Amino acid sequence: MPEESPITVRNAPGRRRYELVDGGEVVGSAHYRAFGARSGPQRIVFHTEVASSHEGRGLGSRLARHAVEDIIDAGMKVVPVCPYLKKWLGRHPEYADFVAPVRPEHLEAVPEQARAAARDAQEGAGEDSGAGRPAE
Repeated sequence: MPEESPITVRNAPGRRRYELVDGGEVVGSAHYRAFGARSGPQRIVFHTEVASSHEGRGLGSRLARHAVEDIIDAGMKVVPVCPYLKKWLGRHPEYADFVAPVRPEHLEAVPEQARAAARDAQEGAGEDSGAGRPAE
């Protein structure tokens, strides 16, 4: 049986991201923005990435699960602007009640490169135009 990964996941609210940390080095992140909606507080997750040196180990999924569960525990809904997170949530219907649909006002609240990645994913391109490697 493989040894448990020493990599941890933490919320770094000052940097508005969740981080995968390996021996003190950040090797992945999921960036977010708080969003106040009439239906209640939301957290927009707009970009997720894992360093190429750490790909293929399920760390993107681990990061996504931690982020989603932390958002839910904080009493918020998840807004998956990030194409990776949106796809991940599609494979995890147990979280469906905690997901808010992406609306134009959500896209306006995130950086342009995140809006472009979300549009590309909706059009079927699926490419992430952001810096770093998208989570896999």
